[in-house]
Amino acid sequence: MSFTYHEIKNIQTTIEDLPICYQKGILKILVENKTKDYDIQDTEKKGCFIKLNNVPDAVLEKIQDYLVYVQTQEQELNKMEMEKDNLKQMLSL
Repeated sequence: MSFTYHEIKNIQTTIEDLPICYQKGILKILVENKTKDYDIQDTEKKGCFIKLNNVPDAVLEKIQDYLVYVQTQEQELNKMEMEKDNLKQMLSL
């Protein structure tokens, strides 16, 4: 699969909006699949910077799969929280 500019930009925006714990998961994918095609620039104050347009499509696919996993996990957690709140309300009646 070849990623368009807009798809890469969407991945970037999604990563930027993630909590730091999930961003670390993305960084782990990038480090584990490091090639000469892209550099990971680490700054002490502002984190890591990676130009995603230089990242190979295979790595972008892994990142995209991880983002789907994160989204599914967040939805399940939210669902469980709602169920917990509903049970609390039922028990307090």
